Amino acid sequence: MLDSPICNRCEIVDFAREAYDLGVSYFGVCCGSAPHQIRSMAEALGRTPSASRYSEGMSKHAFPGSDTSLKIQYGEYRSEL
Repeated sequence: MLDSPICNRCEIVDFAREAYDLGVSYFGVCCGSAPHQIRSMAEALGRTPSASRYSEGMSKHAFPGSDTSLKIQYGEYRSEL
């Protein structure tokens, strides 16, 4: 079992992909999981739930983002993270 406070959205996506590759095709989570985690799992497995309209665009995120409007210093600091 993956606990929501212990598992972030990237980790739950990795878990879903690995389980799917092993043949698991039905996923359930407990009440401690958050909607963004479920959405991320579905998207990672090729689904597009209606909530996908809320998926963030990471291009404007300060550190991993690629948008040209971001400060150069943010990209340079990326390796420090």
